[in-house]
Formats: sequence, structure tokens, C-alpha cells
Amino acid sequence: MRPESSRKFLKPRQLRFSHSARQFTMPSSYNVTSSATAQSLEIRRELTKV
Repeated sequence: MRPESSRKFLKPRQLRFSHSARQFTMPSSYNVTSSATAQSLEIRRELTKV
């Protein structure tokens, strides 16, 4: 098997684990949520302007 294929298989699982870890840890999850909300607010502002 190629290392690239194994990486593709491992990547999604690692991403899921990191996501759960971020949600459990307050500071990192707070930063992620705040940034996401900020982006959504900016997009909404642009849409309302147009």
C-alpha cells in the first residue's frame, strides 16, 4: 500500500478526534466558535448590503 492512501484513511479520523478535543477544551473551542461566528456575521453583513 502507498503511504498516501494510508494518510487519506487516517486523516478523517484524526480530524474527528481533533474536533471532539477542541469542543472539550474551552479556550481552543471558544476561539474556533468565535472565529466561525465572526465570519458568518461578516457574510451576513455583505449579503444585507447587497
